[in-house]
Amino acid sequence: MFTETRKFRPISPTLVLVLTGACFMACSPASGDGDDALSSEGDPSQLGDAPQGTTGSGIPGSTPGLSLDPASNNGEEVFCTEVDLNFEPKTPTVYLLVDQSGSMWDYNFWESTQTGLLEVVSQLEADVRFGFGTFAGTSSTCTGLNDSGILSTFAEKDISAYYSTLSKLDKGETPTSLGYQQVLTLLAEDKVEQAAAGTPVGEQYILLVTDGEPDYCDDSSLICAQDSVVAEIQKGKTQGVNTLVFGLTGPGQDLTGTLDRWANAGAGSDVAHLTSGGTTVVTKPQGEGQPSQLYYQCKDKTQWNSSNPSNSEISAGQYAEANGEAKAFSSSETSALVDSIRATVSGLKSCELDLSASGVSIDPDFWTQGSVKYYIKGLPGEADSEVVVAPDQWEMTSETLLKLKGEACEGWKSPDVSDFFAGFPCEGIILR
Repeated sequence: MFTETRKFRPISPTLVLVLTGACFMACSPASGDGDDALSSEGDPSQLGDAPQGTTGSGIPGSTPGLSLDPASNNGEEVFCTEVDLNFEPKTPTVYLLVDQSGSMWDYNFWESTQTGLLEVVSQLEADVRFGFGTFAGTSSTCTGLNDSGILSTFAEKDISAYYSTLSKLDKGETPTSLGYQQVLTLLAEDKVEQAAAGTPVGEQYILLVTDGEPDYCDDSSLICAQDSVVAEIQKGKTQGVNTLVFGLTGPGQDLTGTLDRWANAGAGSDVAHLTSGGTTVVTKPQGEGQPSQLYYQCKDKTQWNSSNPSNSEISAGQYAEANGEAKAFSSSETSALVDSIRATVSGLKSCELDLSASGVSIDPDFWTQGSVKYYIKGLPGEADSEVVVAPDQWEMTSETLLKLKGEACEGWKSPDVSDFFAGFPCEGIILR
């Protein structure tokens, strides 16, 4: 059942972009020149007051009203205080889709996974929008996403409150494709809502955590359920949704083949043919113009047909002779899984910084004349440290998009980064 909890409530960090005072007078909007560029007028010995609630430069400890004479400012850069912009990064959305089947309790995975994922959300929610849901079902009620599990809030406390209500189902099954299909619908709706609100739309990801092979809540048709998951993940990729796959393995389990296929589907790479008994390929025609062996096994399965809207007589998913290079993470230790998830999600922080909602843009003639820095949180009682980004480590890719590259991008993705600064000459700022 879809409920009002489907609505995403973004928690996006607000960063300040401050424009450098390359002009030698206070910066104020131009008038009568037709291009709305910022002009230089007034007394060159004074800067205008900073906007309320800022320090003028946006840099911790800076002082508004600095003299424009560099010598009187101890050689420090001087920044315009007339323009103070709210900056909205292209924040990625990560939907945590967690297996709630009975084996998550049987193998003692549930509680430690819950604790670890909540820690990741708490640490990274300033830079990533999180959604959360679990998938499960029984032979009588194959729901896919849990009724209340269609939860897409973006605060650790909300996800934690919901997570704590979940319990083991009586013979909980693993309808992976159905749960995934429902999350794709949520993410499509969310993208439309963000665009309508004028919010920069970042990359979308489904982070799948599972400990077993998929089914249709009936402990049968394993090969059909595997094909359905591949098809749904490939469909997600065509919709711009990336899938990251993390597996927990119980005693004697080996999920490598299944999980790596899903990882490659999520990356848009080749997916190796499905096999029966480890050798017989079932996702190829049995003869020229003939259906595949898989088709005869799955054609009467409602969920398989749902994943196969084109009515292919070969397979719902698309296959190749071998997998691409993508690998799923798999471990029997939840601590290792959580560490890998933390590192992976940290790396998803966008290196594209968007000005489109601020009402200004940067004149292309001034794209190479900027200055970019970010700040790393200091230890308690210590000041944040400044990192100056080298000119070849960033670029303007449009009048409103700044992109960090290479080491600067990797540094910016660190959870320890506290703030961002970019400055351009006053005459390069265009009011839109």
